This record gives sequence, C-alpha cells and structure tokens, in this order.
Amino acid sequence: MSPELPPFSKLSVEHLAACFNNVTNSYKFYWLLAILECVQSGRGPLIPLSNLLAEMVAAVWYPTNYFRLSFGKQDRLGALTLQLGAGGELPLDASKDRVKTHVLYHLESDTELGREIRTLGRFVPYRFLRPFFATELHGRPDSQVDGLILRLSAERFAGDSPCFYRFVADPQAGIEIHPVWWPTSHNTWPLCATFACGIWSVTCNATIPMCLTWLPNSLSRSNAIWHRPGLFGG
Repeated sequence: MSPELPPFSKLSVEHLAACFNNVTNSYKFYWLLAILECVQSGRGPLIPLSNLLAEMVAAVWYPTNYFRLSFGKQDRLGALTLQLGAGGELPLDASKDRVKTHVLYHLESDTELGREIRTLGRFVPYRFLRPFFATELHGRPDSQVDGLILRLSAERFAGDSPCFYRFVADPQAGIEIHPVWWPTSHNTWPLCATFACGIWSVTCNATIPMCLTWLPNSLSRSNAIWHRPGLFGG
C-alpha cells in the first residue's frame, strides 16, 4: 500500500500526491527532496535550477558510491553520480556540501559532465507539475506538454488554486514556490519528504532493505510530525 498525504484545506495536496503516479525512475522523488532540502537550508522561495540539480546528485552520492544502489537502466541520476566520482577528485566519504560544490563547478564551467547533469532538469521540473493541469493537458500531444505547463504555471500563480511553483528566468533559471505553498514554518516539509520517501521505497526500491536509512538526516524528525495535533488545521 502506498503512503498518502493527509488533507490540507489550503493546498491541493492531491495534486502533489499525484505527481508520483506511474513513477518509473527516481527523478521526481529526488526533485522533490532537492526542493525540500533547499527550503530547509534557509533559501527563499526563488531556487536556482543549478542548486536543485546539485542537491539531486548530492543526495544519491552516498547510496550510489558506497552501497552501489542501482536506480534502473533508464535512470541517469545514479550513473552521473558514478561519473562524478570516477575522476578521483572526491573521496567516497565526501560531505554533501563538498559534492554539491563539485557539481556546481561542473555546471558553471559547462564541462561535458556538467552538460549531462543539466539534462536532468530538461523534463522533470515540468512533468512534476503535470497533475496540477491534468484537465488542460488531457489529449495534448507530448511535444506540447512542457510548453503548456510553463505557461499554465505562470497563469495559475495569481489564481485561487495555484500550483506548487512556477518557472523563472531572472536572476537565473529556476523555480519560485508559491506563497501559499511556502510554509510559515518548516514543519510541513519533513512531512512531505516522508511521503516522498515512502513512495520511493514502494515503487523504486521495495526489494532493498533499509533503503530509507540512506536518506537525508534532516528527515529524522518526520515520524513525530505525522502525529502532531493541529498540523493541518484540523
């Protein structure tokens, strides 16, 4: 049985939950975790794409290089992480911050590896939002989907039912989390991360024991948060 997000009257959590329907690789899971990690690190609602990609790679550094966790033949995230470590510039026990700095160097220097890492952001930021626009996208050819999500996320940003984020180009390419989704405290983010971890463990690595023990330490409080009274205004 897959985990579910509790209802929250002010947010369309059913759309966020639906982002993990029909998951075939780890991209959406680590994309959400990257957003949550940036939020918990004290960033504002504007998050550069390069920082999100660095978070994604850094999150799989340890499970990929130490545990040799496989994400599947169609999943490039683990393979790119192995490439990052192949040059011997990073030790096996490199800290997450060091891995992120190394990824950002490749992205900013536009190295061959940096360009490959950047391809991780070609589809998942758009396809992650698809459930928020299921009606508008129904029957549309796949070639039109990303462009429509780009436009609809901007239009919906000022509406009564905003999606999770919209795309920005200034001061650099990235996303802007909507104020309604932006938490007044960080208590809701470990909850969302726990949900994402549960989805990942069920759909991607159900046969790998103790997979959740390799996830970020920032999620250690999440079990208690699930049961905190009044968290969702109920």
